[in-house]
Amino acid sequence: MRILATLSALLLVASLARAGPVDDCNQARHLNRQLRGCTAYIRQGKAAPENLATAYLNRANIYAQRGKYPLAFGDYASAAALDPRNPLIRYNRGNAYLDTRQYKLAIADYTRAIELDANIALAYLNRGIAHERRGNIGAAARDYRQALAIDPAAQAAQWRLKRLIKVTGREERPKASPMTVLIDRVLDVAKKGRHGARGGRRFQRLWK
Repeated sequence: MRILATLSALLLVASLARAGPVDDCNQARHLNRQLRGCTAYIRQGKAAPENLATAYLNRANIYAQRGKYPLAFGDYASAAALDPRNPLIRYNRGNAYLDTRQYKLAIADYTRAIELDANIALAYLNRGIAHERRGNIGAAARDYRQALAIDPAAQAAQWRLKRLIKVTGREERPKASPMTVLIDRVLDVAKKGRHGARGGRRFQRLWK
């Protein structure tokens, strides 16, 4: 068994050693490896704009996940300049704005992502969260409902809509009560249950 385990480890190391920047940047299981791959791919400077934008996007997601938001926003800006019609760039940057409580900017990016692809349920979900954080309960409820219209199995949207109505009493109130905002933030920090706080980051694959 020890011999087999050693051989498996050696094969894994050899496989990782053979992988190039494209393979490294495409996989998302090992973030350090992905970060190195995307950076190497960007430095090559020979890619088509859409591919280069994807490398910037994936690297930005890693930076955001690690809380390095200035670096993340720089890479999101580079990605958007290279591929302005890629909805996932706007969606992911919206997530970073949401994480840093820049709700107006988050709403703008989610709205642009939806304009580019109206079937991204997570963009509606997260825009709803941003609206709710700003106290616009009616807009939040509409976004949660649209997320469910696209993906009826979206448990986070179901849960948030039910909680919103339960806490406020009616979904069309113009402003959220302080208690609603407090509960929302506490639940987001705790990330309790299988519903999760919001839609997560989305990576893309480079074309070889």
